[in-house]
Amino acid sequence: MNPINVDFGFKAKFLFSVGSIYKAPPLMLKIVLTSEESKSDMKSGKGKKLDEEGNCRLVGVAKVDPIDDFLVNSFLAFPTECLAYINAVISISASS
Repeated sequence: MNPINVDFGFKAKFLFSVGSIYKAPPLMLKIVLTSEESKSDMKSGKGKKLDEEGNCRLVGVAKVDPIDDFLVNSFLAFPTECLAYINAVISISASS
């Protein structure tokens, strides 16, 4: 079997707080993870195609936009880019 390319759409919402003292607005992230290569002006990474055992490495680069919070934007230097890697095991079954 030849290695198979995998693309995976991923959306996440990150919440940051300091107990009940401080709660930042949610940080939304949309990214396409791929077993190919993902690159932008600032970051890049290379995935690994799905092998016979179902193993693959997915990689993606996404722009992270500022949120409505000066403290978080300053601390994390928004806008910026993030690089994500996920090692995955994917099983494929035939439908009946």
